[in-house]
Amino acid sequence: MVSAPERIEWLLRKLVEKGADPDAIGPKAAHKYRMSPLAWHLTQESMLCAEVLLELGADPLLTGDDVFGPTDTFIAAVTVGSVSFIEKLHSVSVKKSTEIGWKRPVNGTIGPNLEKVHDHPYFINGTLCHCACSQKLFDVVEFLLQKGLVENIDSTCSGGFTSLHFAAMSNQANIIELLISHKASVNLKCDKGRTALHIAAYFGHTDPARMLLQLGASYLVDNDGRTPGMLALAENHTDVMEVLMEDVKSPYEGQNLAQRLGRAIEQGNLDECQKLLAAGCPVDKPLRELDPAYPLLFAMYESEIEIAQWILDNGASVLVNDGDIYPVDKTTSAVEEGGKHSDYLPIISTILARYDEEGGCWVHGSELPLIYATSAGHAEGLRLMLNHLTEHAVTIG
Repeated sequence: MVSAPERIEWLLRKLVEKGADPDAIGPKAAHKYRMSPLAWHLTQESMLCAEVLLELGADPLLTGDDVFGPTDTFIAAVTVGSVSFIEKLHSVSVKKSTEIGWKRPVNGTIGPNLEKVHDHPYFINGTLCHCACSQKLFDVVEFLLQKGLVENIDSTCSGGFTSLHFAAMSNQANIIELLISHKASVNLKCDKGRTALHIAAYFGHTDPARMLLQLGASYLVDNDGRTPGMLALAENHTDVMEVLMEDVKSPYEGQNLAQRLGRAIEQGNLDECQKLLAAGCPVDKPLRELDPAYPLLFAMYESEIEIAQWILDNGASVLVNDGDIYPVDKTTSAVEEGGKHSDYLPIISTILARYDEEGGCWVHGSELPLIYATSAGHAEGLRLMLNHLTEHAVTIG
């Protein structure tokens, strides 16, 4: 007796033999059915029918009119996650020069998790790798990478999310390890300034957080000034908090954090500075181990402008000086230094804005920014200060 699968295969072959179009799409079908027969059978996990249609020449690139679902066979195959079918599809795509299907933009959904960190539960202009990561399909991700079907492993979809973000979001430490082994950048930020470590911490995914830390994730701040630890704390994810604290404390036990911060600034090592901040080293208080004593002033003195900007981003005041540590004639302030030297042009706008926010006085204040810029002959700094005064005359008034 002929089995049901054999009868179905026989019927498909006969239909095509008699003239049925394997790519026919019903023009009156509801939107959710308006896709190629090949894509449809894949979405129904009817793998035998899909394999037969592929063998009979069905077009894997075919996209139905106004499709409300998988747009073509490549997306449907990855969504289903059948590596055996994907291998057959890859072989056919090479023979028929349809490899473009592996690299076309992909729209998809990742459900309520994405909606918590994005504006909606779907993504657009992603890749098949995004799709596989969001569906927790390790074997599919591995196949795509091994076959060179991922043009740019750091490619972003709407919202600025990489495949690594999606792997962290989906609680997939093994996929994270795989992606980074293929040179995925561990510290890339999405549009809201969050790294994969931020995402793992926010959702309370302990294993992904630990894996990211082991593979070089840094403690960066997002656009709202929050670290991964702050996000984990806000969501009451104590397990993730323990992982984060273990990582940042263990290298520094028994060591002077301020001394290490000074060395990190001298070496221009921003990652180390970020870890020291997470371990409890202040960046907004005078440290007797540094000269100048305040980390912001020390970074400026060392001409480590990126680190100085990071210290400003983490709330350091520009009104402080070293008068509580050193004799008055040896004190210095951020505004004074900003006015004196052209090295500080990249951060002078931030310094001026912060000076206003903190109540600095442009007329009688001890720093007198304009005087420092003028006496130093720093024309560009003086120009920026005068422009700032002009633009903010009403509020400064």
